[in-house]
Amino acid sequence: MSGENLELFDLPPGLNRTSSQYAAGKSWWNGNLVRWVNRTLTPIGGWVTKYNLPDISGIVEEAVRSTHSWRDLLKTPWAAYGSANALWASRINSNGTYTFYIITPAALGYNPGGKSGYGSGPYGVGPYGISPSGGTDLDSTAVWSFDNFGKMLVAVSSQDGRLIIWDPATPTVEAVAVGEAPVDNTLVVVTDEEFLMVMGGKNNPRRVKWASRRTYTDWVPTELNSAGGFDLQSNGVIIGACRVPGGVLVLTDTDAHLLEYVGPPYYYGRRRISTECELVSINAVFSVSFGAVWLGRSSFWMYNGAVNKLPCSVEYDVFLNSSLSQAHLVHGGINQYAQEAWWFYPSQDSSVPNRYAAYGYNKDTNNYWTSGEMPRTAWMNPVWQDKPLGFNDQTIYVQETGSTADGALRNVFAETGAIEINNGNSSYRIDRVYPDVVNRDNIAEEVTNLSMTFKLRQAPGANERTYGPISISSDTGYIPVRMRARQVSLTIKETAPSAWGLGKFRIRVKEAGRR
Repeated sequence: MSGENLELFDLPPGLNRTSSQYAAGKSWWNGNLVRWVNRTLTPIGGWVTKYNLPDISGIVEEAVRSTHSWRDLLKTPWAAYGSANALWASRINSNGTYTFYIITPAALGYNPGGKSGYGSGPYGVGPYGISPSGGTDLDSTAVWSFDNFGKMLVAVSSQDGRLIIWDPATPTVEAVAVGEAPVDNTLVVVTDEEFLMVMGGKNNPRRVKWASRRTYTDWVPTELNSAGGFDLQSNGVIIGACRVPGGVLVLTDTDAHLLEYVGPPYYYGRRRISTECELVSINAVFSVSFGAVWLGRSSFWMYNGAVNKLPCSVEYDVFLNSSLSQAHLVHGGINQYAQEAWWFYPSQDSSVPNRYAAYGYNKDTNNYWTSGEMPRTAWMNPVWQDKPLGFNDQTIYVQETGSTADGALRNVFAETGAIEINNGNSSYRIDRVYPDVVNRDNIAEEVTNLSMTFKLRQAPGANERTYGPISISSDTGYIPVRMRARQVSLTIKETAPSAWGLGKFRIRVKEAGRR
């Protein structure tokens, strides 16, 4: 074939969803359940059901929305799981099984202060005396905040407001409220200096208070203890907090503050470090190796000594095709196994978190963003294993396990931008594709579970023609095809579960004329 030319496509890691498919060009434009490992496109691992949380007599449990894991003084791992109206804990046994305990505290204020009308929100936030629903029905937007104070689990329900504590040494005894602690709180966090802090509340949404060091009952400041507190200088409402190098990062719906240990007599100081960021929900911020990352109303953010926007190439999906106003549904966490930060959120037409956006921050792979569909109501990076746990209502999944969705075939695919051949100067005949594919389970075995589909156009906006799907399997090293176009986009789709990888690919072309 005279005049033949091989076009190489070495696409960068990550999805580029910030523009049209044509503008995306030589990049991956769309996908589902895919990531990049050493610049190689590969499927995100599957998941299998581990357990279903035990039913609680007399109630219909809401979805699990908050989780926490820790170890007791004997190094035994524990986990806590919270829904709007229930609280569970589990011991992780040496053989990998879980022993569950129902630890819901007595008189849990499922909707304290309590109605959806007067008194339901922080003082000064929202129209006075106006109910968003016009009634006094209970709602299910309560979200738990968890931490561990040594071996003890400490928790606050955003609607109940009390500081709750539970001792794994007596696991059959339910969690109890700390009577000496402030009763109107939004969240709890334990500092590196072993101070137990509570923050926010319906009546003072900017308050920070801490008990005397290494205690959870001594909250009144005196000359003989180290208890204290202050109000943040902010016009916002405290939404979430997490530990970072150098202190505690506190995020409101308008700004960011750093709480730093200064020693006696004040113990903690506060410093506003940004007035340009915000946090969308309590479970949308978490610590990472370089500091913290979080999801705001219109941007992703990071803290690594300073607050900066986290550039995101899937922000169109997250901020324009979502329902972030359902803040109690938005959550995230670490996938230590893949060194990724994950966020889950509902799409515009959904009342459950059914989509994800994930940021890969492994410096050896190059940073990337990916997104897709995966219904999860909560997420955990457990202390006892590197593979994360995903939650859907009361079902616990072990993620990154196998290649299926609990035994079912998944919709795994990746689609390139509209790639112009030789800058679109001519129309070209394409007669061969050379895919760089590998079986990551057994490199000696051929990949037989992928298909290719091509979308062909003569110009942006012109009628689209489809070629395929065709199997990617070949013992010659190339796939024979017969196509003609100025621009082409390629979709790789998984037809059967396996661990595969796609690196570069080439096409053989010959100029077919300028018309």
